[in-house]
Parts: sequence; C-alpha cells; structure tokens
Amino acid sequence: MAAVVTATAVASPVAAAPGDGGVAAGQARGDSDGSTLGAVAISVTLTGNGVGSGGPSGGGGGSATRTISKPPACYWDGPLYDGESFLGSYGPGTRGSLNNEVVPTDIVEQLSTEAGGWYVLVGQTAQGQDLSGASSGSFDYTAATRACKDTLRAGATGGPSSEWLWVPEGQAPPPPPPPVVTAEELLQIAQEAITVPEPDVETNPTARGYVSLPSWLWVTDGADAADGFVPVEITATAGASSATVRAEPDLFTARSATGSASCAAEAARTAWAPGAADAAGCTLTPQRSSAGQPGGFDVRTTTSYTVSWDGVTDGTPVAGGALTPITRTSALALDVAEVQSLVTRGR
Repeated sequence: MAAVVTATAVASPVAAAPGDGGVAAGQARGDSDGSTLGAVAISVTLTGNGVGSGGPSGGGGGSATRTISKPPACYWDGPLYDGESFLGSYGPGTRGSLNNEVVPTDIVEQLSTEAGGWYVLVGQTAQGQDLSGASSGSFDYTAATRACKDTLRAGATGGPSSEWLWVPEGQAPPPPPPPVVTAEELLQIAQEAITVPEPDVETNPTARGYVSLPSWLWVTDGADAADGFVPVEITATAGASSATVRAEPDLFTARSATGSASCAAEAARTAWAPGAADAAGCTLTPQRSSAGQPGGFDVRTTTSYTVSWDGVTDGTPVAGGALTPITRTSALALDVAEVQSLVTRGR
C-alpha cells in the first residue's frame, strides 16, 4: 500500500460535511483575491533623498515605510470532498483517472473511511483567473504562481505529481509561501512617494532689477538632501524585490510679463558672485518697468526633471526605462525700475 501524505496541523478549520460536495456550511472556497486565507500584509521600505515633505527647502531624505496587501499566488482550496465523496468521484469505476492530479487508488480507498477532507491546489494565472491544477496545462501561470505551486505540491497526497491534499479532521493545510512583490508593483509605490522640492529661487539684484539689465536667478541649496536643483532618488524595497526611481535635473525656466529665461540645470544652480560673467548663470533681462504693478511682476519658476527607473523582482534584475518627467513650480515677485538718462549738449 502506498504511503499516505497528509498536512501538518496548523489550525482548526471547519470539517467537510458529507452530502454537500464536501464543503461545510459556511465554508468559503478560495477566491482569486485570496479571500479564504486573507491577503498578506507586506512592509515596504522607502529610502533615498526623495523621501520627504516636498515643500520649498523640504526635499527630505532618510527612510519611511508603507504597508501593502497581496493575496498568495497559490493555496490549498477546500475542503472540497470528504473521503467517501472523493472515492465516489475519483475512485475505481468513476469517470476516469485524476490526470496530473493523480492520487493512488489504494490511498483514496484507505482515506474514504477517515474523518477529514480533500483540498485542491489553486493558483493565480497571468490572466487573473483563479483555477485549480486540474487544468493547469491549459493556462498561463505566472512564474510566481508556478514556484508557489511547486512548493506546495511537494507535500501533496500521492506525491509531487498530485495537486490534491488530504487533511485530517481538526487540522489545516500548510499555508502558502509569502507572495512575491514585483518590481512593477514597487514602482507604483515609489512613484507615489517620491518627493521633489519646489524651487527656492534667489535673485541678484535682490531688491530691484532694472530694465535691460540682466537679473540673475538661481535655485538655492537647503538643509535637506534633495534641496536645490539636484538628482533625486527613491527606492522601494520588499524582501528580495525593489524599484528605484531617479529624477535628474534637466531644465529651469522663469516666465513673467517683463521677460523670460530658460537655463540648463548647471546654470540654474550657479549663484551670482562679484565679477561673474552673465553667461555663467541664469539671467532674465526685464523689458519694461513694474511701475503700476504693485509688488512687482509675478515670476513663475519651474524646475523640470527627466525620470527613469529600474528594479529587481525576487532577485532577478528588471530593466525598467523612462517615466513621465516631473516638474515643480514656485513664484517670486520682481520689482523692475527704469534707469533715467540725462543727455546734455555742449555750446
């Protein structure tokens, strides 16, 4: 007689009742959202200078955590049959063999008089279908599901070629392996969490600019790691999976009713210094005075970043690629005076 492989006791589920297909009253079967076992809470760690508040001079840095929920990639669904019902469905003289779910006949007969229930191995397909292993060859299981099923199938009744498990009364099937979080799932978390500070802009002249005289503008550094117009990065990690989002400074613009400027990141980070050539920094040349404009002209400043990502899913690198650019804006007031000239003629 073949050996009987059963589950290890880990809980006390409701036992299957004869006459109802083996499903006890109130017993929920496994659903595609993992509702029978419940989704697993997974902690995600966020690190990098992109973790922060996002206000002016508030780029942040350090670490933070998020918690997500994800159902298992596979699980033992049941109990679907008691011993007698299973024998009647799959035993000698019934509709045929169990195909890839084979359980030796002598085991089925032996357990037909025992108290307990039969569970079937269920996995999540790439199409989001939640189906038992009875038709596993017809569906596109994800790599995570295949690995999960291989792990649980090793303890199946009848050996690793079977996807049925006998669980004695008062016991429960082994829990599934923890679900694998993919790099793409972590990318969504990183994108939602990344913080790029608003530009904190200084000018020279500081109090008042003049028509036709270039006014310097630059994004200042601050106390936090992401302050200024600098690269910003954030990594979301869960187990052996991660996703890193990188925002690289690209362009700084300043627009107003009296003039505009567009500068590369290096020029936008360059502060005015005595004797510095205007070409070394980012300058806006006012075209008219702010007379009649209380408080001066409104200047809208914008920093633009190119964004990319890459990651790892359960130890396997994921190439990633380009993402939607990030822009951040702030505003300042620019008071502009007009220099008066006095022309005299000799006699």
